[in-house]
Amino acid sequence: MRFVIAAAIVFAASFLPLYIVGMLDPTSNPIGLGLLFLAGSSLAGILAAVGVVLIAWRNISRH
Repeated sequence: MRFVIAAAIVFAASFLPLYIVGMLDPTSNPIGLGLLFLAGSSLAGILAAVGVVLIAWRNISRH
């Protein structure tokens, strides 16, 4: 469960700066923030996948 929560936090931390800059200035071109979002969303996906596998493994090993 910790990995899933960490994935949500990483995703929010990478998405919010891009969202805020986009709302403040719609004509801006934040390339660095886009790269941060790309890396953060990839990391969040990996963390979420690891978390789901661990949760499934625990549920399977109980039975």
